[in-house]
Order: sequence, then structure tokens, then C-alpha cells
Amino acid sequence: MARIGTFLCAAAGALLCAASTEASSLVIGGGAAKDCADAAIDGRSDNASMTTCTLALETEILSFRD
Repeated sequence: MARIGTFLCAAAGALLCAASTEASSLVIGGGAAKDCADAAIDGRSDNASMTTCTLALETEILSFRD
């Protein structure tokens, strides 16, 4: 009986992990990083969006995790 409980817990954990595969992002504040995130979420790849993202990468302070 304990093996069935262990199996069910493992199966439920696997299903929960598989269900949460959608990416997410959190941008705090404004500026070039926010504008770049908005452009990326909207799927824009025009020159203005690329310039904004380049500016954000060059001037905004990023943590190691970013």
C-alpha cells in the first residue's frame, strides 16, 4: 500500500511540473528594460525595438540571474 501512495505522489508531482512550462517575466520599474520587455512580449523585432533592447542591455543594471 505504501508503494501505491509513493507512486501516486510521484505521478502528481510529475504532472504539476509538466503543467507549468509556460514562461513568465517580471519587470520592475520603467525605462528601457520595460520598453524592451513589452516589445519582446508583443513579438516586435523592428529597428526601434532592437535599439531599445540594445540600450537596455548596455545601460540598465542587471543582476547575475538576469
